Amino acid sequence: MSQTTILFIAYLIASVNLIIGFSLYYIHLADLQSLIILHFQALRGADVLGSKKDVLGILLAGVAIAAFNFLLGSVFYNRRRYLSQLLAVITILVSFLILLAVIAIISVN
Repeated sequence: MSQTTILFIAYLIASVNLIIGFSLYYIHLADLQSLIILHFQALRGADVLGSKKDVLGILLAGVAIAAFNFLLGSVFYNRRRYLSQLLAVITILVSFLILLAVIAIISVN
């Protein structure tokens, strides 16, 4: 496999993670009108409440991070190839963590 194909697959995986997050948001939170729990501690209980727009903001931040890393990876591809590979891996990790955050928020609510 060429380096370009590997980077394309990495960004595709990150995009799929974010698309799954948006799908879960739409399925579980689209018709919700009340406040949702964004952060929960075992000792104090729910300490951060918010609206469904806050969850959408988390997902949009993930899209912004992925787009920024893709642009930086494109710039660094011809100069320092290892930087573009590092950015691709970081994008996968960030998108996976955002997906886990959305799943956790949905499961608490």
